[in-house]
Amino acid sequence: MRGETTGQTGSQDFSTLFKKQYKDKKVISVGWQENPDLEKIVELEPDLILMTGERKDLYEELSEIAPTVGYL
Repeated sequence: MRGETTGQTGSQDFSTLFKKQYKDKKVISVGWQENPDLEKIVELEPDLILMTGERKDLYEELSEIAPTVGYL
């Protein structure tokens, strides 16, 4: 299972491009990209977390959940 953030606050919908690319995969929302739900991320028991530079302040917390790679 894969978790992904959404691009808009309060939305559980992913972008159209994302939906097309992952239409056959089970993907759940872990919240808006500006305020991801860390508890949901923990529940997914990820092997790896990929994050963008916008929320680099969450790097330490995410690294405690699973190995985390940040990119810009």
